[in-house]
Amino acid sequence: MDRQAVLSLIGFAVAVVPVTQILHRVGYNRWWAVLWFLPLINLISLWVFAFKRWPIDALQPTARDADQWSDADHKTFRKLLNERSL
Repeated sequence: MDRQAVLSLIGFAVAVVPVTQILHRVGYNRWWAVLWFLPLINLISLWVFAFKRWPIDALQPTARDADQWSDADHKTFRKLLNERSL
């Protein structure tokens, strides 16, 4: 394997691994990272992700809702967050 191929693989890993981890943590499938390698589609997906409601947002309380939560709700919320971060 020549030097340029090795550097390309390293660059690919440096770009893909963090993106896949971020996508997984916010509740999206890791295969969305493939879109970053398709010209123009990557820009469209960036705008979609920037303004779309993320799956993890459904688990997080808003400031308005926080006062209405019981202790059991807070425990359930913490449990769900811990499960999703694993």
